[in-house]
Amino acid sequence: MLNTFINSIGMASLLLAPLGAVATPIGGESTPTSPPIGIPGVLGFGVSLILVIAAILLVGWIYSQTKGMRDSRSSVISVLASQSLGSKEKIVLVGVGDKQIVVGVTAVHLQTLHVFDEPVVTIEAPAKTSVFAERLLTTIKGMRP
Repeated sequence: MLNTFINSIGMASLLLAPLGAVATPIGGESTPTSPPIGIPGVLGFGVSLILVIAAILLVGWIYSQTKGMRDSRSSVISVLASQSLGSKEKIVLVGVGDKQIVVGVTAVHLQTLHVFDEPVVTIEAPAKTSVFAERLLTTIKGMRP
């Protein structure tokens, strides 16, 4: 048992020898050490952290605000209406080409409830101006006194 303890101390000293060589200079020369992190270093780190978090929040906010500007009318399949029936269940009216389909949606299952040959809900023709142009005009009109 004593032999094992002495061997483990020997192994530990071999592993820690490079650290001791770095910590104690050879020939009595002293090497300059870096100063400890002070208030400017901590403040700089804090400001950088706040800027990164603010940038992430700003990008998320911009993404959520531009959801309405992304045009979903150009796709062949479109969700025309949706009604929630519970926390994970809803009924969705989907337009596919010239047909409209009522679909029941749950957390794990989709089921076609009815297929309409003639449209039940009329789809508006796309406006001649883009959504961005409309929002810009309403913003400009709102800014005028």
